[in-house]
Amino acid sequence: MDLEGSTRLGILYSPEEVFEIKNSFIRSAIEIIKSFNGHVHRIMGDAVMAFFGEPNTNPSVSAIDAINCASWLCCFVEHGIRPKLQATFGYNDPFGLRIGIDYGEKDKVLWGSYGHSGIEEVTATSFYVDAAAKLQHSAGRNQIMIGESLQKVIDFPMELLSIKTIQVGDKEQKEEYLQPNIKDREDNPINYKQYILCWEDYLLYSPMVQEQNFYKKLDAFPLPISIEMCDEQNNNCPGTPVIPCGSVLSKNKHLRFKVGLRQSPIPPYTIKTFVENHGKEAFQQAGETYGNHSCQYPIDTKNKQSNFVHWETTSYKGLHYFTIEIHAYRGVVYKTRAGIYIE
Repeated sequence: MDLEGSTRLGILYSPEEVFEIKNSFIRSAIEIIKSFNGHVHRIMGDAVMAFFGEPNTNPSVSAIDAINCASWLCCFVEHGIRPKLQATFGYNDPFGLRIGIDYGEKDKVLWGSYGHSGIEEVTATSFYVDAAAKLQHSAGRNQIMIGESLQKVIDFPMELLSIKTIQVGDKEQKEEYLQPNIKDREDNPINYKQYILCWEDYLLYSPMVQEQNFYKKLDAFPLPISIEMCDEQNNNCPGTPVIPCGSVLSKNKHLRFKVGLRQSPIPPYTIKTFVENHGKEAFQQAGETYGNHSCQYPIDTKNKQSNFVHWETTSYKGLHYFTIEIHAYRGVVYKTRAGIYIE
C-alpha cells in the first residue's frame, strides 16, 4: 500500500509538516496492520508492505485478515485522515490509499536472504508477491485491488467486486487482467484476473455498520445483535461468540442470532430475517436459488419478550449475508447485516 496524492504535500507545506502527516499515517497503519495479525515487513517512504499468515495458520483466516485490514485502512483515510487534513491544514486536494493484496500458497512462496552478509534483507519471492505490488499500482485513489488467487481461496462473492475500467479515447474499456498481461513458456498470456474490492459495501456486513457514517446507507437504524456458534440447536447450549466478517466457521455448525427487544419500536411489529448465500458450493448443492431463504416472526408484546433468537446452520463455503429487520407500522425501523465466512 502507499499514499496517493501525497507528493503535492511537499509543495504546499514545510518538510516538518509533511513528515508529521506521513509519519502519523504510517504509525497508525502499523497499529491497524498489527491489530489484524499482520507483519509489517518493509516501510519505503510513504509505502508499507505487510504479510499475513504464520505457520499452522489457516490460509483462509490470513486472507480474511488482509481484506479486513485493507478495508479498515481505506475507511480510516476516508473518514479520519482526509477530514483531519482539511480541518488542520486546509488541504482540499484528493488524498487516499492504493492497496494491492494477493495470496500465494506455501509451496509457491520462497523466503530467502537477498544480498551479501551484513548487507542483506530477508524477503519473499513469488509471482503473488510481485502481483500484489502490481495490483497496488493498478488501484485508484482509496481503492483496493485483489488478485484472482485471493478471490478463489475464500470464494469471495463477486457481488462485492468490480472490474476496473480505463478510458480509451472517448470509450470506457474493461481492464479485466493484471497489466502487463505477461506470457507463459508457450507464449500465451496468463490472463490473471484483478478485481476492485468494494470496501464500503463490504464493511456494511462488519461491525463498522454500527458507525454513523455507514448505517445511513441502510435507510434504518442499526440493530445490535449477538452471534454465537453452537454444536447443537439448543437455547441452553453454550456458544462461541462470532464477529461478523471476522473469522472462518466450520460447516454443519449452528448459529444463534440474538436480539434484545427492550428498545424495539412501538407495537405491533414484525421481525424479518434474510439469508443470502454465495459461492460455488451453494450453487452446486442448492441450485440457482443458492439456498437463500427468509423468515417472518410477528411479535406478541403482551408476553413482554425481551430477547429474540433465530437459528441458522453453516452449510456452504464462502461469505454469506444475514440480514435482520424490524418492521413497524411505518416500515423498516431497524436493520442490521452480518457477513459470515464459512469454510
